[in-house]
Amino acid sequence: DSPMMNRMLAFEWRALRADRAAALVAVVYTLVLAYALWNGWNWTRFQQHTLTQIDEEESLRLTEMADQIRMIEAKGLKVPSHSDPRLPGAVGMGSGALHAKLPPHPLALLSIGQSDLQPYYYRVTTRGRTAMPGSDEIENPLHLLSGRFDISFAIVFLLPLMVLALSYNLLSGERENGTLAIVMSNPVPLARILTAKLTVRAGLVSAVIATAAIVALALSGDVASVLLWTLAVIAYAAFWFAVAVAVNARGKASAANAVTLAVIWLGFVLLLPLTASVAAQSIYPVPSRVEMIQAMRAATNEANRAGAKVLAQFFEEHPDLAPAGGQVDPSDFMARYYAVQNNVESRMRPVLDSYDRQLENQQALAATFRFLSPAILMQETLNDISGTSAHRYRHFRSQVDRYQAEWQNWFTPKIFRQVRFAADDLSALPRFRYVPEPFADTASRVSLSIAVMLALAAGLFALTTGSLRRYAVLGALALLMILGAPHAALAQ
Repeated sequence: DSPMMNRMLAFEWRALRADRAAALVAVVYTLVLAYALWNGWNWTRFQQHTLTQIDEEESLRLTEMADQIRMIEAKGLKVPSHSDPRLPGAVGMGSGALHAKLPPHPLALLSIGQSDLQPYYYRVTTRGRTAMPGSDEIENPLHLLSGRFDISFAIVFLLPLMVLALSYNLLSGERENGTLAIVMSNPVPLARILTAKLTVRAGLVSAVIATAAIVALALSGDVASVLLWTLAVIAYAAFWFAVAVAVNARGKASAANAVTLAVIWLGFVLLLPLTASVAAQSIYPVPSRVEMIQAMRAATNEANRAGAKVLAQFFEEHPDLAPAGGQVDPSDFMARYYAVQNNVESRMRPVLDSYDRQLENQQALAATFRFLSPAILMQETLNDISGTSAHRYRHFRSQVDRYQAEWQNWFTPKIFRQVRFAADDLSALPRFRYVPEPFADTASRVSLSIAVMLALAAGLFALTTGSLRRYAVLGALALLMILGAPHAALAQ
């Protein structure tokens, strides 16, 4: 059996190499992967460069502030309170503001995912969450709508087309040529012939995937994530090979197989994901961002008009910060400004929470839809492995919120007690340190998706076994040729 299988594999490999269409598909797809990898690498390099610039700007700014403090103290200069680097209010609200930064995942070059939509750094001040929505980068909406071309796109959308182009006529092609009957005249089961054909084509696809994985490993150095990524892509390819085999086992012509597979690809890769996205947005609509910003402005204006009252109310709620003697100075700009911001933050918290809650509901509903389409399942899996999923950005945002609270708690007592910073005090400002999610947590999440895709592939292969027993080895054309041969001989 083994020598026979080896000969069949060798023959199928020679036949596949001689097929110019198959070679062209493999070459074109390899070039597409190379371009997608280059595009993803450029995007991650841009993010890293941006974060490096932020680090350099912060270091330079704090150094200049320390020099200003030394000069003010040495010369006894008078500086306006809003720009005095010694006052905690001015430092915490602006001049000393630092950033919370999310570094790109080592494998982010394989899947841009939501990294072009979600902020990967926040400028943290004592103004709180109300200042964050206006700190995002400005991006072309058309670019955000169309997305960026990356390896993930090439895998989810184009890998099935490569698989189907190589496999749509696994059996029907030879049957239409009349060679399948000749092959079947040998004591070889049809399932074994199909296995040989499938093995060679799967080997070609796996070689292309392995090449991309090796390049990604060389660029990222993250062995565990690359192995998990490779396993996920192989599982996805196995599903589409199973679909091709199931369609071939129906015994239809090659043209009919191609049309059927194209419809299946269209439904799974385009229509179902689009329907799931529209359904999630319709069921859980996100409040208007413009209305949210307008509400912030209205709340700020109202709090500013009642500044003295807001300041007094703040001290009632925080008696430990009240000045000695209990006399509130309504002309204290920094204290009044902070009290106003705290009031706006409290009033806007339900609006901001509603905004975040609706986004989380959308993502949760979309997650339930992922099992309807292997494309959705694969996209979320690749994003999760590459660190560009909504889950990682929620993990980052939760750390940003904690850092925001730490920043405010550090500055608040100093603002109301009118502490003055020395030059060396700036080095004690709270710093953000991102704590990545353990790899085991990511692996446990994506393992279910990979198992589902493998189970679907195995199920389709199992269902195909019964169809192969009823497969008509002779096609209509070959049958007519055989039946017509005696009549042609009599005619001569």
